[in-house]
Amino acid sequence: MEKGGTFLLSVFSGIVNENDLVYECFPPYGLQEVFGLCVEETDVLTDEEYNPVMYKGRQYKALDYCDIVRNQDADVTAEYGDDFYKGTPVVTKHAWGKGTALYVASRMDEEFLYEFLSDVLKEAKIKRLCDSTFVPDVMIKEREKDGVSYRFIMNFSTKKRTVTIDDVDYELERYEYKVVQKR
Repeated sequence: MEKGGTFLLSVFSGIVNENDLVYECFPPYGLQEVFGLCVEETDVLTDEEYNPVMYKGRQYKALDYCDIVRNQDADVTAEYGDDFYKGTPVVTKHAWGKGTALYVASRMDEEFLYEFLSDVLKEAKIKRLCDSTFVPDVMIKEREKDGVSYRFIMNFSTKKRTVTIDDVDYELERYEYKVVQKR
């Protein structure tokens, strides 16, 4: 990462070794300097609870697990909005060499993940396969053969789904897939 790149970790990362034994230090083990933080504690929420998080002027939900982070020298992108850890970091960004280390200290709702990961991909200059919004249970893959690209659009749901890709609507019945040649 010192030569460039983006490294993203989230809650419960760097806690155990390859044998599932817990490290005797603050997580993320061996990466505190890279991320500019350490995790001092993890709060567990009930199914009905969430902690509000403001990101880019919009409120999202931190769910299930919330790491309580001691920031050492990372830039704080978002903070928890409630409870005893209100005002502490939930999303951080830390420069490491020519690269960037990002930490998301909670399990976040889908709306946040879509917004945040879109920002991460854009900043890392990773091109999206297509112009499409998120549709639950639909996966889009692209493969190329002999200079021709094909998109595999797959519905993994028991429900009918519609996905718009590059301004074209594709309706998929339950568990249906379509293979289309890329324009």
